[in-house]
Amino acid sequence: MKRDLVKGHLRSRRTTPAPPTSQPHHEEEASDVSPARSRDCDVAARLATLVAERLGVDVGDLTPEVSLTDELAADSLDLADIEIGIEEELGLALPQRLLAEVRAYGDLVAAVLDRSRFRSDPTPAAGGHVLVRARVTRPPRSGHLERVLWLTPYAAEMIAEDALQAGDGARLELIILSSPSDRTIAWVRERFQMVADRGVRVDVHRDHAAARQRTARASGGPTWQGDR
Repeated sequence: MKRDLVKGHLRSRRTTPAPPTSQPHHEEEASDVSPARSRDCDVAARLATLVAERLGVDVGDLTPEVSLTDELAADSLDLADIEIGIEEELGLALPQRLLAEVRAYGDLVAAVLDRSRFRSDPTPAAGGHVLVRARVTRPPRSGHLERVLWLTPYAAEMIAEDALQAGDGARLELIILSSPSDRTIAWVRERFQMVADRGVRVDVHRDHAAARQRTARASGGPTWQGDR
């Protein structure tokens, strides 16, 4: 009964669909789609099918602005079922904090795509991952959490969770160890843009202390080794 009422309400809100956009006439135009864009489209399509099946609505009803709870009548059990489906079928785990912020279907799509990009973005170096020192500072001066780890997709998700759970005014400092190129720094900064967009101050830079030591060794000057 609930699903029938939802479908009737959605049908009453529909307007005449816009004419379909013209398809590319040349194969080279179709080949311009980047792998990242293609991956986003695939994830979004699979998510739409998943949500439509679990809520008993048509895929066409899933517009970005439609409310999952108010207009699609999704209750807590429905949302939990969607969460499980996303993890099982898309291989993406959405934290409860993130799900609590979802209101419209477009919010859910954005959250899932953020997670998908975070997990699947390639590293800039063909030889392996980037080694970073990640330091999360909680305001106001209430201590910090620090990790030194290779920036694998799993590690990046863990660092992002640390930063987002630190609350308003948190700062995430990512110190790239060894000798990163400008391209590597830009890649790390872009990878954590989603965290910055959620209000966390994100600073990415080289390991200046190590750079000073390398400069001192090159010039024959002393290097600090710590207490003996």
